[in-house]
Amino acid sequence: MKRPILTSPRSRAFTLVELLVVIGIIALLISILLPALNKARRSAYQVQCASNMRQIALGMLNYITDNKGFLPPCYVSTNTTGDAYPNGFFWAAELMHQGYVAAPNIYGHPGPQTGAFTGNPITANFRFNGANPFQCPEGIIPTDLNDGDGTTSASQGAYPTDSKNNGFNYGVCPWPRSDGTEPYGVATWYQLCSREESSAPPNNLEWPLPAGQNAPGDPTPFIYFSSLHTAGYSPPNMAGVLSCNGLIRTISQVQRSALLCMIAEAANLSWTSQGAAPIWMPRWGARHGDVSADGKNAYTNVAFFDGHVDSIYTQPIEVNTEDPADGGFEHVSQSYGVVFTLQQDLPNATR
Repeated sequence: MKRPILTSPRSRAFTLVELLVVIGIIALLISILLPALNKARRSAYQVQCASNMRQIALGMLNYITDNKGFLPPCYVSTNTTGDAYPNGFFWAAELMHQGYVAAPNIYGHPGPQTGAFTGNPITANFRFNGANPFQCPEGIIPTDLNDGDGTTSASQGAYPTDSKNNGFNYGVCPWPRSDGTEPYGVATWYQLCSREESSAPPNNLEWPLPAGQNAPGDPTPFIYFSSLHTAGYSPPNMAGVLSCNGLIRTISQVQRSALLCMIAEAANLSWTSQGAAPIWMPRWGARHGDVSADGKNAYTNVAFFDGHVDSIYTQPIEVNTEDPADGGFEHVSQSYGVVFTLQQDLPNATR
């Protein structure tokens, strides 16, 4: 008796309906997983940003220690008169140049650039390669930035999450330098807690003010000196301006190092209290975490004078929280975990 010949069953192909079901399931899984993956990625960027700022803050503290406790200026224009800073000064460039923070020099080679303060430095004479702790992972990369976005009064952001606040600024010691050395500069997505000097004394950045004068509104720990305002002082040059009462800061003026902001996320060098009610700090960059319902606020990292970095929610700090009759809107409650001026940093300040 012959055995029957066994044949393998015919394999059946997927029907169109089955294929569409599989594709639908994959698409559903992707839609569920992508937001979680994107949130995890942004959280990692926020941690990396905090690490960058901590490195810069420690470099700044070492710089201050090596300079006998004096805080450096934020920026000194090369157009100022006198011999105090003949090649200008930019805080991030000096931290890099003097070895306090390792970062790439944005000059690729000497060239005809004069070190213009504003504008996009993506030219033949600049480069952005190499690891840069001054670059925020959630900041806008140079090739996606419009010239000067967020760096001037005319192009400032309108609220903390405005993309104009996510760009960078750069400062250079121009070529040719008076000492004949190579030019250097740094692009930074982080800025010191600074304000531009006033046009004439009594200066609202002086701290402390002479006896009998009203308390200043915004004596930030760092000052941005520009040629536009230097002529408003009686001294004829930058060295004379720096010798004016209360314009040179020392670390001893910082009473609460864990409360006073040293470095923040911003594009503009003069970013604090630069708005009007109800937006008090439109130039402050909110680059991280969930955005508020109105789309104007989110989280931002702040480096403090004790070297630690914390994530701060920009709302309600960015709004006008006090009556202008009570000294304007420079007053931020210390309960928010951060203050921006030396007067708020005092132990007896009641805000």
